[in-house]
Amino acid sequence: MIRNLEPQTPSVVLPKIAPSSYSKTEDLWNVLSHGLGLICAVVFLILMILQTKHAQNGIKLYSALIYGSSLVLLFLTSTVYHSLKSPTQRALWKTLDHCAIYLLIAGTYTPYLLVSFDGNWRTILMLIIWTVAIFGIFFKVYFGHQYPKVSLFTYLLMGWFMVIASKELMAKVPSEGLYLLIYGGLAYSFGAIFYAIKKIPFNHAIWHLFVLAGATFHFLSIYRFVL
Repeated sequence: MIRNLEPQTPSVVLPKIAPSSYSKTEDLWNVLSHGLGLICAVVFLILMILQTKHAQNGIKLYSALIYGSSLVLLFLTSTVYHSLKSPTQRALWKTLDHCAIYLLIAGTYTPYLLVSFDGNWRTILMLIIWTVAIFGIFFKVYFGHQYPKVSLFTYLLMGWFMVIASKELMAKVPSEGLYLLIYGGLAYSFGAIFYAIKKIPFNHAIWHLFVLAGATFHFLSIYRFVL
């Protein structure tokens, strides 16, 4: 018997999915909504770099780069995923898209922690949020999309993680910045409802719009009141 010697791609990286669970019109709106988000993310990143490149504290620039890069990566992977037709390519980019969510959540909190916090509290919170993000990425890569509710719960748990440091946030960040942070969290959370209810027409595009709104609120909070 002649064995097939061609290398096989591990299923944990490329889980089998249908060519598309969305109609052509739905995927078009999915691409347009996060394509717009990608443009905004690039603009946001440039604005943050310009604002922090001459800052005496290099932590602000590093924080801006981490947060801005995670934002660009999220919208990029999502846009590419929804624009593809090949089941194999969609599987890969869907996994990357979901992994990017973990990076964005941790990346969003990074400026608050590095710039506004100090001492052991900053170190501990940074270790927790990035450890959970890395764990979530490994979970997603290994199990693929077998447990979507677990992933959604983890996203929301990470998203509201900073509630445990609310007193420190209120002492370090102006109230306007905190309101924007909360508005962003609410936008993501309400959007998750549409993400979870598949029967709603264009539910994923609606989710995308909530993501764009949440990302914008958080950018304004970080850009105006943290960096």
